[in-house]
Amino acid sequence: MLDYLDRFVDIAQETAREEELRQALLDLQSKIEEALRKVELIPQSERDLALAQSQIQALEKANAKDIIMLQRKVELERQARQVISATTQAISRSTSHHDLKQNIATLKSAADPKSLVVGGTEFATISAQTKAFETAVVTVETSFKSAATSLSDVVTAQLAAWKAKEQAIVKRIDDKKRDLEAQGIRVDMA
Repeated sequence: MLDYLDRFVDIAQETAREEELRQALLDLQSKIEEALRKVELIPQSERDLALAQSQIQALEKANAKDIIMLQRKVELERQARQVISATTQAISRSTSHHDLKQNIATLKSAADPKSLVVGGTEFATISAQTKAFETAVVTVETSFKSAATSLSDVVTAQLAAWKAKEQAIVKRIDDKKRDLEAQGIRVDMA
């Protein structure tokens, strides 16, 4: 019967308004539910904050700053050693002048001196200078390889000594961490 009566009155505006209000109410309801979820998390967040603050205070009392600082320095030194080692290996590998040798061979075999009619003398001079250059390259390469090997040996020995020194500091860090953990203070450096 309401449908019949609604035909005599224009309710399209009122129906649209009702739909808008319904949608606004649904939007507000979802925002309220989200706010309630966030409010429920507050006690847990406060407990976590209190725990973290108590751990920070305990760590400060126990001079954990020293442990953390030492741990960071040790890690930075490990990274430096890795860079030094990789760079030294790259230097040792780069002692081969393959492209240079290939270019010398190409230059020497560019022409047959016996078949040259006009530039035989010039090519003989070029060939002689190429042989002298090749001899110089071999000498430099031998010297370079020797210097690279020497550098590699020194770096390897010094890195081993450096790492051995690090072990004492790592032991000190581990001892301090164990002492703190025995006091109930969790030290997480990950």
